[in-house]
Amino acid sequence: MTNLIEEYLFPHENIRPVQDNLLKEVHNALNKRENILIHAPTGVGKTTVIGVALSHAIKNNLNVFFLTPMHTQHTIAIETLKKIKEKFKLNINGVNIIGKKWMCSQSNTHDLSSNEFSEFCKELKKQDLCDFYLNTWDKKGKKIKPSFATKLFVEKFKEPLHVNELINESKKSKLCPYEVSCLVARNAEVVIADYYHVLNPVTRVSLFKRINKEIQNSILIFDEAHNIVRRTRSMLSSSISTFTVDRALKEAKFNKLPETEEIIKGIGNVLDRLINEKLSLTSNESLIKKEEFNEELLNIDEIPEIIDKLEYLSDLVYKTQKKCSSASLSAFISAWQNDSNAYTRILKRDSTRSGKIYYSLSHICLDPSIITAPLVSQAYCSVFMSGTLNPIQMHNDLLGIKANTIELPNPFPTKNRLNLIAPIATTKYTKRTEEMFTTIATSCAKICNPINGNSAIFFPSYSIRNIVYKIFSQLCNKTLFLEHQNITKEEKEEMLNKFKNSEGAVLLAVSGGSLGEGVDYFNNVLKCVIIAGLPLTRPDLETSELIRYYDFRFGKGWDYAYTYPAIIKTLQNAGRCIRSEKDRGVIVFMDERFAWQNYRKLFEKEFEYKITLNPENEVKEFWKS
Repeated sequence: MTNLIEEYLFPHENIRPVQDNLLKEVHNALNKRENILIHAPTGVGKTTVIGVALSHAIKNNLNVFFLTPMHTQHTIAIETLKKIKEKFKLNINGVNIIGKKWMCSQSNTHDLSSNEFSEFCKELKKQDLCDFYLNTWDKKGKKIKPSFATKLFVEKFKEPLHVNELINESKKSKLCPYEVSCLVARNAEVVIADYYHVLNPVTRVSLFKRINKEIQNSILIFDEAHNIVRRTRSMLSSSISTFTVDRALKEAKFNKLPETEEIIKGIGNVLDRLINEKLSLTSNESLIKKEEFNEELLNIDEIPEIIDKLEYLSDLVYKTQKKCSSASLSAFISAWQNDSNAYTRILKRDSTRSGKIYYSLSHICLDPSIITAPLVSQAYCSVFMSGTLNPIQMHNDLLGIKANTIELPNPFPTKNRLNLIAPIATTKYTKRTEEMFTTIATSCAKICNPINGNSAIFFPSYSIRNIVYKIFSQLCNKTLFLEHQNITKEEKEEMLNKFKNSEGAVLLAVSGGSLGEGVDYFNNVLKCVIIAGLPLTRPDLETSELIRYYDFRFGKGWDYAYTYPAIIKTLQNAGRCIRSEKDRGVIVFMDERFAWQNYRKLFEKEFEYKITLNPENEVKEFWKS
């Protein structure tokens, strides 16, 4: 075992049997240069894969990229790398890179979209208006080189740094944190980054050039890989709204460009005509063909001319402000010209929280393999890991990667976990009544009130959560915490700290929200998790198009686009409860559909559950034992 610990650069004292299986499979995949998909439940210790990959990378002069969808997961990876370095006395380094706008020392950049920030940053550098950037680089002579202060800074930090440490230290030295992290990455064997840095082709090329790495010499490890499909599709999709057009029109007027102003007015008129033709009082959505929008645009001007004029306007806008709608309009029209059948186009009526009606036109990607398939074929080797990759073949299909697969068992004692299916209610659309919501609220209160500790309830949507909350708040005798839409990172951390320090509280959140996955509730903070309703995707046009496309590609449209993603969300929610082998907890799946065979079959193979109409009694008995 000692030899294996050294071979795998395992950071802890002993390798448990389930970890041995994980590390052995990854080790073999790397030796054979084969891609691998790993379903590994919470507690397996997925982050220790960094050691195996690093061991192989050192022997073969490679780099390791550990990629995650959430900043909180970067911390665990950095700590693992620190332990490896200390335990094995290795002369290695690692760097933690997050989105550029989140590292930026300029004020008020976090509210910008990625495209807006990119243009804003580019303009500041172009005009020599960013002191942090100017202090980082020496522009004297023909070549741009790191400044003396930057060289001293990079030399000072030889240990893997948490990103907040690097940001704070860079600010103190008046240096650009992102530029500094890229310089550190040039000599780092391990780069911990967001999905976006590698999945986005343009960002990847730019980053790899900056840090002197090559994709073909890189081992890619994707943590929480069940997120890749959604993230990649979102990355390849774009949309505009009537708000976008209105704001772009104001930009043209302010910059006194009458020709561009007329073009934007024309685009607004095009949207109006499509809205009148395609939508009715009873129909909020409609598919739009590429030609339908383009033919209308051609009545305004040639499409390349429209794009050029919008881009010229956006250059002017970015000189005075950070946000720019004309740039969004230009980028959208460019993306619209795509001919691939892996996209769909949808016109939609919607409303703001205040009830104001607006319209949007979207160009939506249906196929994530457009990015993932070529990326994986270029990389040295790729490892995909998650605790919710079942059914594992779905991810192979959707990502187009043809990887080997391994499914590991849950390592925690089954006696510590009570899984209940309570078919006493449902959030099925046709059965949503005041009586049904009252049943859900009453049952949740009966379960949570006697528990000596914290509970969490996850709902399919904020609207259902809000309805149940009104009733539940009158029945529950505990402190209540509510997750809000668009909660900021700071607000989320503050609420979680208060919740974790409570001596008995209930969190009411949403299955697909930021508190339902990727959050570690350590030290058995959660004694109970209730999934109140099956979080199926809204059966809108986008979902219908996904079903159609996945049926065409794989013959499994309904499963891949509708059923399986809902179960993955619920299992992520359930995974918040028990985070270590000593934790004990109850998970209640409260919806009659969880008792149906077509949903139950998607639970883990060793999943033990009990179907009951009296979940509160079962919960009381569990905590007595």
